[in-house]
Amino acid sequence: MLFTIGSDSGHRTALLSMDTGSSRDVVGLDNATGARYLGAGIIVFGRAGTLMAAAFDPDRGEMRGNPLPVLDGLLTSTLGLAVFTTSADGSLAYVPGDIAENQLVLVDRKGKAFPLTKEPGLYQHPRFSPDGRRIAAEVRKGAETDIWAFDLTRGTTTRLTFDQGLAPTWSPDSSRLALIRVARDGSYRPFWVEADGSGTLAPLGQDLSFPSFIPWSISPDGELVAFQVMRGKDRANFVLASPDGSDFFVLRDEFGESYWPQFSPDGRYVAYVSVESGRPEVYVRAVDGPGKWLVSRDGGGEPLWSGDGSELFYRRGDEVLSVPTRLAPDFSAGTPVVLFEGRYDSGGTDQHWGVAPDGQTFVMVTVGQVSATPIRLVLNWTEELRRLLPMDN
Repeated sequence: MLFTIGSDSGHRTALLSMDTGSSRDVVGLDNATGARYLGAGIIVFGRAGTLMAAAFDPDRGEMRGNPLPVLDGLLTSTLGLAVFTTSADGSLAYVPGDIAENQLVLVDRKGKAFPLTKEPGLYQHPRFSPDGRRIAAEVRKGAETDIWAFDLTRGTTTRLTFDQGLAPTWSPDSSRLALIRVARDGSYRPFWVEADGSGTLAPLGQDLSFPSFIPWSISPDGELVAFQVMRGKDRANFVLASPDGSDFFVLRDEFGESYWPQFSPDGRYVAYVSVESGRPEVYVRAVDGPGKWLVSRDGGGEPLWSGDGSELFYRRGDEVLSVPTRLAPDFSAGTPVVLFEGRYDSGGTDQHWGVAPDGQTFVMVTVGQVSATPIRLVLNWTEELRRLLPMDN
């Protein structure tokens, strides 16, 4: 059986033996999605908006020769998946179109939006630097995703990683970012990268035993990193760890999954999302000692603090809400107020927005748009492929 292995770092195709249960990669099918064996020694797959075909040996699980492009203009989802299917009688159904691109926009507290990026692309995980001067984000170009920084003062853009970078999180002094890279086995590995554009990487939390975790927030003193754990039943809990991984403890939500840990500006509290009530809600808990407070009402996610800790922002559907907060002498929260409403991308268990330190400006990801296009059907398509491909008899 052929199947696609996908991650933020790209896609590859593997072959599973139904007899032994073992699998192995198909050589030559990197950055390919939706591979299908059509019989008669033919395999087809999508790659960068093009449908490809190649001669294939099903016994060896190997392609014979180089693949050929057979159809351009294939719609590709934001996850990089080609939109097509085939039937046993040799027909092809596909959707033409381009990938659904989006943009980064700056939005004020009244909901008025201003474009940050000059042209549409594939952007995710925007984050304001603590000094408010830059925004870091994932930018996907082709099969590669890297971290770029947008300088709000100079109007320049700087590439920060050159061989994959995901989920950027700024250090308190805005000099570097924590990020993740996806290993070939699918595990997430955290690193530091300098924010000067040199591309210099250093391991982060290398002594931690968790195979997959994402650094979502760094304490103001730089002594702790809040990791969201991605491991089995614990995948939606988080740990607080020292940057070298030498000391850590799990903040486990006993009532269910928890997401998006965010240190308060004084480092005494963590805002996060839990589903203990049966739906996602924003909570705040003390880092050291007892204390937990429900902040949101009627659901909420993706919490972010203002730079002075006087507000906690979160999202609820298309709404952006603000809650007045007090950090000293103890935590307290007021009543949530809707600031604005707009249709912007939400990250599921990821975080797809950011807020400036002064709490006056937000960076959002627009929802990628593609025009409605009817499904196209090609009959007797396999016969046409036999004429195009060099087949060995």
